[in-house]
Amino acid sequence: MLGSNLVCFQAFHYAQHFANSCARILGYSANSKWVETTKSRVHMSIIPLGISISKITSLAFAESVDKKYKELRELFKGVKVIIGCDPMDQFGGVDKKLQAFDCFLGRYPKWQQKTVLLQVTNPATMKDDDGESVAFARRVNQLADAINQDYGSLDFTPVQMHAQNLSQDEYFALLRLGDVAINTCIREGMSTTSLEYLACQRDSHGPLIISEFSGTASNLEEAIRINPWDVFHVADQINEALTLAPERRNYMHKALYKRVVEDNVEICVNSMLRRLIKVVRLRESGH
Repeated sequence: MLGSNLVCFQAFHYAQHFANSCARILGYSANSKWVETTKSRVHMSIIPLGISISKITSLAFAESVDKKYKELRELFKGVKVIIGCDPMDQFGGVDKKLQAFDCFLGRYPKWQQKTVLLQVTNPATMKDDDGESVAFARRVNQLADAINQDYGSLDFTPVQMHAQNLSQDEYFALLRLGDVAINTCIREGMSTTSLEYLACQRDSHGPLIISEFSGTASNLEEAIRINPWDVFHVADQINEALTLAPERRNYMHKALYKRVVEDNVEICVNSMLRRLIKVVRLRESGH
């Protein structure tokens, strides 16, 4: 990395950690804009990853997705649907999400039998992390089973776990379906799923709850930000998201949707190239 002209980071704190590491471990002079090595100055820039909003909306509102969405909407008629799409590992924070959802149902009984958590994860296999992912998946399933035993019934399952790879149509139908989306990761780079959820909610304006440990959170100021370790606070924020006044919900989504549009992937690439050209010219001029 230190042989580069320019190093781009998704979020400011990533650049800060990199600069601090270069200073403490290698003894180089460094700040949030550059690292001075023995051979050259390596410039840094914060350029958040975006999505192609036109491509996503074209895919998400295709006729085939409309059909799948209507089927899901009918299946979950009369209940609020909270969705999550996360890796089945400790960093994805699915266990924290289930603990918070359990707390939410206990603290707000009015939502019992009226709210479903629809959680999609990747399938865990025995070869994953020497079996650690399998052990984690087992714990997550135990948490889900406990919630379903406490708050479910023969005709109602509050936590629905799906360890599978969704088709493209299923994925976008799910993002359109969610009344609320929740991310409870304890470490994550950029969550394109959060951005895609906002794109898919152009008509419904569903709120986004996002972990402060997600690299995407710093770019989505209007989202409901949470610390996934504080299950009581997360539980309260789930209730807050479900009870937002229409005016507030619409305002939040409008602001977030604008960010997704303005920070799209095409703009990110152009910003990176412009910054690189500027850095190269500075070096050629002897600065």
